[in-house]
Amino acid sequence: MRLAESAGWPTAPGEVVESRVEPITVSGMAGSIARWQPIITYTYEVGGQTYTNDAVTFREDHTFNAQAEAEAVTAQYAPGQSVEVAYQPGDPQNAVLERRVPAESYLIAGGGLVVLALHLIGMIRRMRVPVGMPYSGPFGW
Repeated sequence: MRLAESAGWPTAPGEVVESRVEPITVSGMAGSIARWQPIITYTYEVGGQTYTNDAVTFREDHTFNAQAEAEAVTAQYAPGQSVEVAYQPGDPQNAVLERRVPAESYLIAGGGLVVLALHLIGMIRRMRVPVGMPYSGPFGW
């Protein structure tokens, strides 16, 4: 939804202030794992007001399993580099550098659709009544 909303957001020129990779530890039921988070800080000006932000995409969890993956993101944003910042018109502090859906989001959505389709096929197959048997409804009543 945020991606669709942001399609009409205006943009402002900005500049990368900092670009680094930070190791973080994520704790879960399986224990703690090391992850790598790219930190990209940039400034931009809207209506004479200067803003500082660090949101690259709309992803809440912008971390990676491999340090090299996070470094590939920071390599795109060197300190001093000019960037185009898309900001929300009513709240210019809400801004991002990239307005795209990550590829893994398509994979997750596609996987969900496959599971749904298989479930529906299974339900339809169970609802078929063998020839010669009286139909008693979908729940066997």
